[in-house]
Amino acid sequence: MFSNSQHTIVSNENCDNLLRGKRGWIVTNGFAGHIIQCEGILEALGLEIEYKTVNPPIPWRYLAPWGPTPANIRIGAAKGPFAGPLPEIIIGSSRQAVPYIRALTKYGNKNTLTVFLQNPGTG
Repeated sequence: MFSNSQHTIVSNENCDNLLRGKRGWIVTNGFAGHIIQCEGILEALGLEIEYKTVNPPIPWRYLAPWGPTPANIRIGAAKGPFAGPLPEIIIGSSRQAVPYIRALTKYGNKNTLTVFLQNPGTG
């Protein structure tokens, strides 16, 4: 079923102006293949990139992509890997990043877009 929503197509120049000075996070397990894909998108958009490498401990590593984030991870807390205001775009890739992207999406607001690349193997 198709949506009846309206989409505005803008030129590259308008896109550059809309995103100039904005930030983007890359959330991955640190493997080069995942990082490169995310970097390509954020660089093409002209965003300032900040890397968030996740390395969940056991058992959370084995529970991903279905399980939650580890209990010590606080999204939006004053300190920690996901501290501070969320950026405009968050791109994630890797099975271990799925719970973090899910938590960031839940915590985020309407001004933060979360994107996941590749098939996280959720079946």
